Amino acid sequence: MLWNFSNLILVRFINEFSYISMSIYTVTFGIQCIVYAVISNYSKAALTLIGQSLGARNYKKANGVFYNCLIINILIILCANVVFFVFTEGILSVFIKEPCVVEMGDKYLKLIGLTMLPQSLNVVCGHAIKGNGNTKWMLLSQILGSIFVISLSFILIRGFHMDMVAIYLVIILDETIRGITNYIYYKRKYLNARIPDEMMNEYRRD
Repeated sequence: MLWNFSNLILVRFINEFSYISMSIYTVTFGIQCIVYAVISNYSKAALTLIGQSLGARNYKKANGVFYNCLIINILIILCANVVFFVFTEGILSVFIKEPCVVEMGDKYLKLIGLTMLPQSLNVVCGHAIKGNGNTKWMLLSQILGSIFVISLSFILIRGFHMDMVAIYLVIILDETIRGITNYIYYKRKYLNARIPDEMMNEYRRD
């Protein structure tokens, strides 16, 4: 709900630019959603597998699932970025007929591709944290993220009079900050915390 509310605020800002800007954002965001659906489903699968592994007290498997999902998602995003950067105009031409608008949308599709790299980290870590039964942290991070997105967008657009590039920069910053923060939180609270338990289990088996 908070994430969608933030996006609606961004759409409100974009509508102030022009209908062309709105068209470009709609198309690039729609293309992003196709790739996002793939990485999101992998992350949801990781959430389930991590929860099952923790229930069986198989911490090594839970950690393995996390890193495997992260690697798979990064590879998917890298492949998508190659397509976005090499076939930018061809992809946009499928959805936009005006050549001048396609040319304008070139840099925005590439920015979307770059956005998905930290977004992948954010999504995987977020689902992994929830897989450990911690939903409060994700709620808190989303609240802070929404405040950050809305506030920075307002400052860049109304204060510094930036164009639509500001919207994409804000999204990249938000995903990067939350992705890194969630990774550090997950690593310290769950990955590192399990090492003594695993060592103790090995000791008991010996």
